[in-house]
Amino acid sequence: MDYGTMMKTGYCILNWNTAQNGTGKAYQPGETFILADDVDLYAIWSANQYTITFDPMGGSPTTPLEKTVNYDSTYGTLPSSNRDGYNFAGWFDEYNNPVNENTVVRIAKNHVIHAGWTPNVYRVYFEPAPGEIIPDVTYKDVTFGLQFGDLPVPALAGFTFNGWLEIEGEIEGHVSSETVVTLARPIYLEADWKGNTYTITCELRFNEGTAGSLEMTLNYGIGCTYSEIWWISDRQGCQDCEIYGLPTQQDVYDYFELDEHWNEYTFNGIWYSDISCTIPINNDTEITNINNHSVYGKLQSP
Repeated sequence: MDYGTMMKTGYCILNWNTAQNGTGKAYQPGETFILADDVDLYAIWSANQYTITFDPMGGSPTTPLEKTVNYDSTYGTLPSSNRDGYNFAGWFDEYNNPVNENTVVRIAKNHVIHAGWTPNVYRVYFEPAPGEIIPDVTYKDVTFGLQFGDLPVPALAGFTFNGWLEIEGEIEGHVSSETVVTLARPIYLEADWKGNTYTITCELRFNEGTAGSLEMTLNYGIGCTYSEIWWISDRQGCQDCEIYGLPTQQDVYDYFELDEHWNEYTFNGIWYSDISCTIPINNDTEITNINNHSVYGKLQSP
């Protein structure tokens, strides 16, 4: 007797038996025997064993890497895996059907089951100081592996906002809306500010007119004073020197291009923030006019 053409998915014939439950006399395929009478023989099937391999899909390797299962039995205990930034969502077969310890094996071949992952959501905190975000936004939620998306733009008088920086320096460069979230933790972003550059014009006044002027540069910073304004000297002995602070009496004579008409006039070294020359300033005066602006000195007639 042989197998004939009988097949059963996931099984092989173990033997032929006179009892349907396999407790009678067994006959092996290929065995020859003589029957004294008619007899019914029943195929006794044995479930096949298959090897399943675990694909962690970017997660940590499993222990074990594979296991043997029986067709029509449950998968039994399955290993776990970990992956930064993701929550383990379970195992899935090649048809994306979920597989757990109680799932019955219905794939009649060696096969792979793969891990499913759900990206975690983390909170991003914004620290714009000394600027501010209007309207006030202190945080947003982002999804690991996806882009940060829209980010607020803070403002600070006298400064240009260069972008957001991750406070621990674990993200290289500025964080933009297109930056992908790669940190599996709460994220703190601080504003990167650069002081604006302004032109401060020192004007020498006489009556209602301007006798001469000198343009100076200010690289603005919080609490900066007029001691931080500067210009480049083009005089012999100090070529290309940076000279800081409000011009002194000697600076006026050396650097202001005054007509000979003004040679007999004098400058007392005092500068004012208003054109009427009523509010005096000096190098220790904090700069509060955060724009290009002028300061004024008075020429006095001989």
